[in-house]
Amino acid sequence: MKSITIYGKSPAEVIDIVHQMKAHGWVDKVDFDWAYYRAQLELPYEPTDHYATFNFYKEEYSTYFALRWL
Repeated sequence: MKSITIYGKSPAEVIDIVHQMKAHGWVDKVDFDWAYYRAQLELPYEPTDHYATFNFYKEEYSTYFALRWL
């Protein structure tokens, strides 16, 4: 399994990427998994950036993803 993390994209942008991936015929929970993590305030009051993580079960999908959406 190959994992790719994208920083700084809004939830709408990440969901748009997921919709495009599904339009290519990729199946969620079969070909890839994804999760969006919102920004949080951690002690001592330093904000963390929001990010999305994509996990791919086939390496060729992670390569295509990196070339197309990064």
